[in-house]
Amino acid sequence: MADCNHPLLVKYVPEGVIKGPTGTRSVDYLLLEYCPRGDLFEMLEMDKELPYQLVKGIAVQVAGQLQDMHDKRIAHLDVKLENILIRQDCAVLLADLGSAQSL
Repeated sequence: MADCNHPLLVKYVPEGVIKGPTGTRSVDYLLLEYCPRGDLFEMLEMDKELPYQLVKGIAVQVAGQLQDMHDKRIAHLDVKLENILIRQDCAVLLADLGSAQSL
């Protein structure tokens, strides 16, 4: 997944260090931007109906992110409403790349 670097995809940091009371150890991190509007599923539950322009904008952004992944021969494999996070500015963040596979 390190090859898949899109500004609106969840960032994965392959290694970091945690210092705690029992010592220091190396760990992997999954950094997820805070998205105050929640995910698309929550947004639809609250509003029931979204304006056409907002839906169109979300669809275009998700399609662009998936195209970028496919260009790098990566398949997401778990695209669903709960994995489309909405930032405050209505930009979307495609999340949960745990099922992603190289093609």
